[in-house]
Amino acid sequence: MKKITSSKTMPKLGLSLLASLALGSLSLGQAPTLVKDINTQPLPNPSSYPSNWVNIGPVVYFKASTPTTGSELFKTGGSSASTVLVKDIRSGTSGSNPSYLTRLGSKVVFVARNTTNGQELWITDGTSAGTSMVKDIRSGSPSSSPYNLTAAGGKVFFVANDGINGYELWVTDGTSAGTTMVKNIYSGPSGSFPSNITPFGNKILFRANDGTKGKELWISDGTSAGTTMVKDIYAGSPGSNPAYMAVMGSKVYFSASSPATGTELWATDGTSAGTVLVKNIRSGSLSSYPSNLVRVGSKVYFQANDGTTGNELWVTNGTSAGTVLVKDIRSGSFGSDPSRLTAFGSKLLFQARDTTHGSELWISDGTGTGTTLVKEIRTGSFSPNLNWITPISTSKAVFTANDGTKGNEVWVTDGTSAGTSLLKDIRSGSLSSSPFYLFAAFGKVYFRANDGTHGYEPWVTNGTAAGTTLLKDIANTLGKTASSIPTNLTDKFNRTVFVANDGIHGTELWASNGTTAGTALLKDIRAGSSGSSPNYLTIVGNRVFFRANDGVNGYELWATNGTPAGTAMVKNINPGASSSSPSNLFAFGNKILFRANDGTKGYELWISDGTVTGTMILKDIRSGSFSSYPSGFYLWKGKVYFSAYDSSNGTELWVTDGTTAGTTMVSNINPGSASSNPSYFAAMGGKLYFRAKKTGAGYELWVTDGTSTGTTMVKDIRSGTSGSTPSFLTAIGNKLFFTANDGTKGTELWVSNGTAAGTMLVKDIRSGSSSSSPSYLTALNGKLVFRASDGTNGFEPWVSDGTSTGTSLLKDISSGSGSSYPSQFTRKGSRYIFFSATNPTNGKELWRTDGTPAGTILVPEVRPGSASSSPNNLVLSNGQLMMQATHPTKGSELFKYFPGANSKPVGHPCSTSATRFPILVGTDPVIGSTMSLHGKGAKPGAVAIQLLGVQVNNNASPIPPLSPNCMSYINPNAFYMPISTFNVSPTGSWTRNYTISNDPSLKGIHVGFQTWYILLSPVAFEMSNGVFSTLGN
Repeated sequence: MKKITSSKTMPKLGLSLLASLALGSLSLGQAPTLVKDINTQPLPNPSSYPSNWVNIGPVVYFKASTPTTGSELFKTGGSSASTVLVKDIRSGTSGSNPSYLTRLGSKVVFVARNTTNGQELWITDGTSAGTSMVKDIRSGSPSSSPYNLTAAGGKVFFVANDGINGYELWVTDGTSAGTTMVKNIYSGPSGSFPSNITPFGNKILFRANDGTKGKELWISDGTSAGTTMVKDIYAGSPGSNPAYMAVMGSKVYFSASSPATGTELWATDGTSAGTVLVKNIRSGSLSSYPSNLVRVGSKVYFQANDGTTGNELWVTNGTSAGTVLVKDIRSGSFGSDPSRLTAFGSKLLFQARDTTHGSELWISDGTGTGTTLVKEIRTGSFSPNLNWITPISTSKAVFTANDGTKGNEVWVTDGTSAGTSLLKDIRSGSLSSSPFYLFAAFGKVYFRANDGTHGYEPWVTNGTAAGTTLLKDIANTLGKTASSIPTNLTDKFNRTVFVANDGIHGTELWASNGTTAGTALLKDIRAGSSGSSPNYLTIVGNRVFFRANDGVNGYELWATNGTPAGTAMVKNINPGASSSSPSNLFAFGNKILFRANDGTKGYELWISDGTVTGTMILKDIRSGSFSSYPSGFYLWKGKVYFSAYDSSNGTELWVTDGTTAGTTMVSNINPGSASSNPSYFAAMGGKLYFRAKKTGAGYELWVTDGTSTGTTMVKDIRSGTSGSTPSFLTAIGNKLFFTANDGTKGTELWVSNGTAAGTMLVKDIRSGSSSSSPSYLTALNGKLVFRASDGTNGFEPWVSDGTSTGTSLLKDISSGSGSSYPSQFTRKGSRYIFFSATNPTNGKELWRTDGTPAGTILVPEVRPGSASSSPNNLVLSNGQLMMQATHPTKGSELFKYFPGANSKPVGHPCSTSATRFPILVGTDPVIGSTMSLHGKGAKPGAVAIQLLGVQVNNNASPIPPLSPNCMSYINPNAFYMPISTFNVSPTGSWTRNYTISNDPSLKGIHVGFQTWYILLSPVAFEMSNGVFSTLGN
């Protein structure tokens, strides 16, 4: 061993020597860079599946999907260049799935889903900034699920469920204040389920059920007083079920049922007296079932069955005498089943079947002689599957059909046989392009089709073959490769172990040193393309434990030392092909705790030292084959606290010291077999805090000193049985931050000093009863950084020092009422939190904050512009921020980013005490500045020797002569030196400051720190954990 000498300050010689020894250094890239394109398999070209078209003038809005955004809102001006994403409302691949697109003046109202508010009402002016949620009708993540959007009188009517009144009629003018429930027609939570909403001047007619009279005809002007039942057509509770409404002049025609006539044709002028039967087409109480009502000029066409001719085409001028059979197209009682009724100038296009042909295209002027077959598209009795009849003008219409030769394609007609032809064989040959969702706007028809190359994409036609073209390949992946989707990123002493799929071996275990050459498959655990699906990666000593399925033994416990030969199953806990399904892996000294099912005792608490014999059930908490489901493991004072279930006490607070005898219930908080369900553990001031439930109080904040008598409720924040549901407990110094709902101010940020009097609301961020819903609570330099919404700026990053005045918006990243939805908050080093956030300009990218507005900045983008790289799974390894991010052509792959000077604790300390552990932490080593090392938990009076040296790589070095659990995190075979020696103060804590030369050549240099302690009485040896530091700016 090298001679250790005393020193009070960090010698420049030490760092110079370290640099001269060619320690690994980092290039200071300006943006995260791709480490390796792990999955190089070419992508099949997917489809964007456009639908839900609506236009504002020549601009057409629609829903479409891409592999990176999922289903989102797009718009087009009729050209490829003008076809663009309006806004990625729900970042990531899930998509907001916009629907019910409805014109409201110069804007479009629609329904969309995000991760915070569920499915709610949105509005857009065609810009990303001008696309926002109108109102969170059902507050929080539950959805109000609006549907049946219908514009009338300068407003949009719709149906929604606010969680209190059930599905009722609502109206909006496009603003939050102007979005209200029109009337609770069926009082209480049942809902009247309005449907068949039909504009009628400045009012609407619709069908609803008030709970007494069944489904009847209603009218509304958008006010509660102006919303009334028009007429109880079918007296009593059955309801007349009005449907198929068509407006002609000052009346609306529809089908409805009455006891005397059955379902027949009715008309209304919006009054009870003016709501009358037009004609009892099928005399008596039998029904003619009018349907598919369509107005053409001063006539309304429909399908009906008079009992003699079957379902045929009928027409009415609004009088009984003027309601007649147009033509018995298929003579006899079978009927021609007319459908797809479509107004075409002064005539009607429709589909019908006669005795000779299949269901073909017909035209009618309302007379028998003027009702004729347009063309036999598919000869013989087969039908051409005609659909989507869509007029471009009064003299030309486009539709889809299959002539039996070209497949299902787009056709055009002028209403004559000669003028009816295949418009374009988009997918040549007998295969179909399957055109769908035809929509006419400004002399063009938009639709989706599949040409066999680009997938289902938006097409446009002007009614000519030359003018029928692919609008844009929105989901284009030609030339792109598949994603490996790296997850479970875990640092193993400067080597990143993770899970990825290269498209050949399936999802398997990989490792990377941050270089392309040094990134490789660790082991193909399950041979072939199925993959072993490793999960729950957890480092213990020099090994990473995880669960995997080798295809023979099911999901079992595995471990790796970072080499293929050292990657093996630890034990087949549930023998044979059945799985023990280990989960909740948790490092406990040099062992691992987890829960597993051996097939006999259910899911119970297990422990392993990485050997077969050392892997055993720790305790059968719920005896027999039933499970205790231990979870929520938290290390405190040398023991692990968790929740578990037994049949006598329910799910309660437990503790283990790693032995069967030392695994006991701490307290039966909710007496008897009821459960307290403890969770969200956090230690502060020598005690352990958590959330628990007690009958009569709901979920509240609790504390324990590790004993049953010392386990008590801190404060009943929300009196009564509802509970305040404290969550995200985060300790910073002598403050415990958490979220809670006191029943008055919604879910907001709270703080506690551990006493009832000292437990209080920090700030009502979103004033009133609505919630700001804080989440991602993360400590940074004595303050708390988190995400919240004040109701004005959307969900953005906030900061708090625990006081109301010291709690403020950190930065409005997505300016205005839109949300940046910051997530993945990860503290890396001592100065910064990194996170992902979204705005219209940059998409979802990596951000960094030092806790100040000026220090909250966008990291140079992986994908410049509005496209998103969606960074996640952030981990600091070898001085670099390793992450999963999306490359524009290579998909979701492994990236790295040098964040500047950084320090991170590694490994674990070794101690002669079961409850005292010498911890070492360090600030970021900024060149030309001072670095601080902080020790705590050391034995008072011990001699401390602070070492500086070369970091170990991949494996720490055991030092068994000193203690079987002691590990050196400084390479004992490379350069190391003492930089200070001192006696530990009576508090067991200490701080030492070291000056770093202002030498640019030191940027990117890796150094390691560890403190050795010599105990004098009795003589013994202890070691801190290691600190890996990388010098930089």
